Amino acid sequence: MNKKYLLCSFVLASASVGVNACEFHSGVGLNQFHPFARQSFQTPILERFSVKHAKQAQVNVGDTSTAKFSYLVPKRYSAVSVKFVAPQGIKLTGKPIILLERTRGIHSLKYVANKPGKSEILVQISGLLNEKPFTLEQKIEVTAS
Repeated sequence: MNKKYLLCSFVLASASVGVNACEFHSGVGLNQFHPFARQSFQTPILERFSVKHAKQAQVNVGDTSTAKFSYLVPKRYSAVSVKFVAPQGIKLTGKPIILLERTRGIHSLKYVANKPGKSEILVQISGLLNEKPFTLEQKIEVTAS
């Protein structure tokens, strides 16, 4: 009988002992101010799509000129193409449309200015971002003399 009494009192005593926790772990789950509580809600660092090139070019009439483009296409972009549109005073000698098949790279556009003055080459970029269409337009101001 003493063993049963001793076991019963031990169970009752252990149930009445309070448990202390730090301020972050009191209550159910993690407290909202816990350093790890919002870790899963942080936005991921995403690479940005970019096409970089000179915004202006000084060229000689009749000479072949080159505009270099560097690009970065993150994985969430697909079917990205670049179309170059030149006015009448500029003749494109390279491909007017390219498909950006790699994640990053450099492309050289060759062109010839046929008359003096200022003109603009349009750089039209299109593709899919997370399966939704996107377009972007940039310009290169060409001054020929």
